[in-house]
Amino acid sequence: MVRQLIKTKLHLLYLEGGERMNRHLARSIFSFFTFAIFAYLTFEVVRFATTYLIVEARIGLFLFHRLLALALFVFFAIISIANILVGFVTVFRNTEAEFLHTLPIKPVEIFLARFLDSFLYSSALMLILVLAAVSGYAAFFKDPFTAAVGVFLSILPLILSAACLGVIVL
Repeated sequence: MVRQLIKTKLHLLYLEGGERMNRHLARSIFSFFTFAIFAYLTFEVVRFATTYLIVEARIGLFLFHRLLALALFVFFAIISIANILVGFVTVFRNTEAEFLHTLPIKPVEIFLARFLDSFLYSSALMLILVLAAVSGYAAFFKDPFTAAVGVFLSILPLILSAACLGVIVL
């Protein structure tokens, strides 16, 4: 199902010509370096802010974690709104979706592929930034195990539930 959609998309890219593929490759390389710079800067800002708030300002761990919970709530709201907007564009206002409905592919499979496409478009940067932020948090507390468990048990379900909420509202 998804394999056939990927195969069809690659075939369409091939039919459009090599020039578009070269532009796509150049854009992907530029995006990778841009995301890497943002991730590094996020890591440094979170590490600096954590150090300042706990060591210099001495706000305490309780208040620090309350601020962190507030930041995660704002993060959830932003991801939900972004998923609604990107989902609308990738699922409904896309000529490729109309073309895919003419192929012998089930509509459920098209929706699933478009949902994953929407999820990756709207949540990829936020996921990269959250991973960098959690790494900065773990660097201060010198506890990488807690950071890894925190990402997989709290942050990833938060992003996925925001994506599902975006699709439900859509």
